[in-house]
Amino acid sequence: MMFALAAKHIAHATELMLSNRAPTLVVGGVYTSFNDEKWAESDTTTEWFKAGDKLRGKEIVPLKICRNTFGEAKFVQEIATNAAGQMSCW
Repeated sequence: MMFALAAKHIAHATELMLSNRAPTLVVGGVYTSFNDEKWAESDTTTEWFKAGDKLRGKEIVPLKICRNTFGEAKFVQEIATNAAGQMSCW
């Protein structure tokens, strides 16, 4: 069930970007571990978006792993007011 919800969010975000109703896509997620390796879902999903042709030239920013939703909100606020990709999550 959670995968279906996540897929729906990705499809909706893609449509918002393609229709120019969202200038920046901020991709979130958690860390995933497999065989002692860690991946941030936000980084993996961002790379997936960038590998495709549909969102070529669009701004896609991976959300850094934050301590809580307040940290995430501050990160997104910085993206909204500054140049994306230069912020850090505290």
